[in-house]
Amino acid sequence: MHPLPTRAPVLVVTPGIHAARAKHGLVLDDKAVSGLEEYVRYWPGTVRCVFREGPSDTLLFAREWRPESLPCEVELIPRGSVVPESSFADAAVVMACAENYLDLPLAAACRRLDIPLIYVIENTIGTRLKIAAVEKSPLVRRAKSALWELGTEVKRRAAFRLATGLAVNGVAATRAYSGHSRNVMTFFDSRMTPGMMATQQELSSKQARLARGEPLRLGFSGRLERLKGADHLMTVARCLADAGLPFSMEIFGAGSLQPAMRDELARLQLEGQVTMHGAVDFQSELVPYSRRNIDLFVCCHRQSDPSCTYLEAMACAVPIVGYGNAALLGILDYAKAGVATSMDAPERLADAIVTLSSQRESLAAMMGEALALASDHDFESTFGCRTEQWLAIARRPLLVLRDVPPAPVAELERGC
Repeated sequence: MHPLPTRAPVLVVTPGIHAARAKHGLVLDDKAVSGLEEYVRYWPGTVRCVFREGPSDTLLFAREWRPESLPCEVELIPRGSVVPESSFADAAVVMACAENYLDLPLAAACRRLDIPLIYVIENTIGTRLKIAAVEKSPLVRRAKSALWELGTEVKRRAAFRLATGLAVNGVAATRAYSGHSRNVMTFFDSRMTPGMMATQQELSSKQARLARGEPLRLGFSGRLERLKGADHLMTVARCLADAGLPFSMEIFGAGSLQPAMRDELARLQLEGQVTMHGAVDFQSELVPYSRRNIDLFVCCHRQSDPSCTYLEAMACAVPIVGYGNAALLGILDYAKAGVATSMDAPERLADAIVTLSSQRESLAAMMGEALALASDHDFESTFGCRTEQWLAIARRPLLVLRDVPPAPVAELERGC
């Protein structure tokens, strides 16, 4: 058995999202800070987070934090730089973001220093190539991006083989990378704590509305970008109107497509049925509204990244009708909590919505399935499952250093 460390062990985390300098501290993504709070809650020692610097205007759900109000140690390194050895040389475990190619050299460095390293991964090479393909840029530039992604993927897989383990978000990436590590933890990302989930009363109220035949209330939240399929939302709305379906559609989010979408909305004269709310606070506005007022999430995602949108919508008792990318199909393998349609076919997606509107009992059952699946993978339980991996990999008697809340046992074939 390894001897007890003489001081509290250090967990070093390198998030996939950047931070920005501010007048009195740092601008940090809300979800990133929530994650750090959970790391601190479960890790029996010191947590150090190493952010790369970036612009504040690309952090949509963020606010300024003073250093003394942060839950852990935070370091800011220059944009485009690798993590310096001084930031992790004393680590008991390093949690690194495999999405960022700048973190891939950590595999060799941690192996040389005999520091356990867990890579967090969610996108497959197929998703990355899809992201490169939908960029609005010349063909030559997109081709170069694709070649760069393929070359980086070779390095990524080599890094996985050197690392101690993988923490994989979603089914698609698990299927792609589980053969590259002997220690793989699958989880579903979500910001939803048990207290944020839809209540049984809210679920019953929405199911009662469906039974009464009231108009279907559709919703979308996320970045208004082509990658998220936001450019197809107005087409879906037009098809529903042409089909004579009574409905409303609430769109939450901001992005480069927002002006064009507003123009298209006016051209189609659908302002009475489609509302664009812009970006709103996730916890205080979006979640309560979705729990009470959204029946079905319209998901035109072109890529297969395991967006937290899926589980977060379902936690509000909102099933999903969306393009059948690998991420949505993987979730629907676990529960009948939605319907997948053909990719890049908004007319087919609209047809599926019309069909669901005529099958109210089926849609009501999907609401219950969605809430049940999200409840099994809430934010706190997911971190509890992931804690088991960190502590096992640390290979030290860490639990004696602090009372740690018990973590649920991970079911590897089902995911955490």
